[in-house]
Amino acid sequence: MPQTVLVGKPILDESDILLASTTGDLIRVSMADGKLVAKTTAGEPIAGTPLITPEGLLVPGDEGTVLRVRLPLENTLSGNSASGEANR
Repeated sequence: MPQTVLVGKPILDESDILLASTTGDLIRVSMADGKLVAKTTAGEPIAGTPLITPEGLLVPGDEGTVLRVRLPLENTLSGNSASGEANR
């Protein structure tokens, strides 16, 4: 299993923090208790800090791509969510 290495800066979103990893994971953590709220994937390695837009996240891929990914929300923790897949 690949080690999770964070990339870019943490992003504040409401009462949570969004983190990105080099393995392509987007992780939502509660600022109140530090617990994992949700997790999704960009579908490829991430190279920098994602940008929150009204349509979701713009995520810089490590091969010069820009991916549009829906924000990981609370309901994405139960199983694999189609909403967590990147739109190219």
